[in-house]
Amino acid sequence: APLAELKLDLKAVRFLVECALFFYPRLERLADPRGTLDTIERLTLHEMDLRNEIAGTHRLRTLRDEGEKAYPELQRLTFPHIYEELTSRQVLVVEEIAEPSVRERLNHKDFQYEDVLALFQIHGYFVFKRGEFHGDLHPGNIYGTVAGFWMIDNANVEVVDQGFSSGLLRFLNCLGRNEFQSAALVIEGLAVEPLADNTVFVKAFETLYKGFGGKPIGEQSLTTQMMKTVRLAVESGLEFPEGAFPVIKTLMYLDGIALGCAPDRILLDDVMEFSDTQPTSEII
Repeated sequence: APLAELKLDLKAVRFLVECALFFYPRLERLADPRGTLDTIERLTLHEMDLRNEIAGTHRLRTLRDEGEKAYPELQRLTFPHIYEELTSRQVLVVEEIAEPSVRERLNHKDFQYEDVLALFQIHGYFVFKRGEFHGDLHPGNIYGTVAGFWMIDNANVEVVDQGFSSGLLRFLNCLGRNEFQSAALVIEGLAVEPLADNTVFVKAFETLYKGFGGKPIGEQSLTTQMMKTVRLAVESGLEFPEGAFPVIKTLMYLDGIALGCAPDRILLDDVMEFSDTQPTSEII
């Protein structure tokens, strides 16, 4: 019954989307509503079969093990044990985690900025170095602190081209250094095809980022700025590859967590430090 109801709901939403696109065709390039609905349907149907939690956990654990030598901070990451012999499509039997979730810690003001940076390092390895990462890493799916993190709800492992994800890290690095022209060129380079003439786009980008940088998270939302950047890029004629949305979404989650515990800190400065200290040798 839940599956049938979901499909009916999605069918109704798709009809509304098609109506909206008929009257406002630019919405297709700006927000990719069809692609977004496809992603929601894929992820939801995937998560409804709880056996997928097993495969996702195995994959993330393997990636962690492969990177521990080059990235010692990964030793802080643990995945709860799943009792596979007792797990079925509708029943998941998993080890209980005694630690509270990050969401609970944020609510109780018990999650520190050092915890955010440690989490960024760990999750950043998956996103920027491997191009495979937890597809829904919101604060309710992370437990623990800098001493040790647990990731749950691991069914959806997103995969994105490593060139795209590492390019986003370069983009953040350029923003942290106030190199806005270089940041604009990085964004253009992440698109499927470059612009025939990027002069107008680069100038508009520099205007958008005028006065940006050097401000705490509470005054300057990286999430809001990234949404404006995506809109500017798409309206300028750039098209991003499939898989771009999950990467941007996961960075927004991290930005939101940082905002929740340390609105007075300058996150971009620490992102640059993270980027500068990453090893350049091969992982495996």
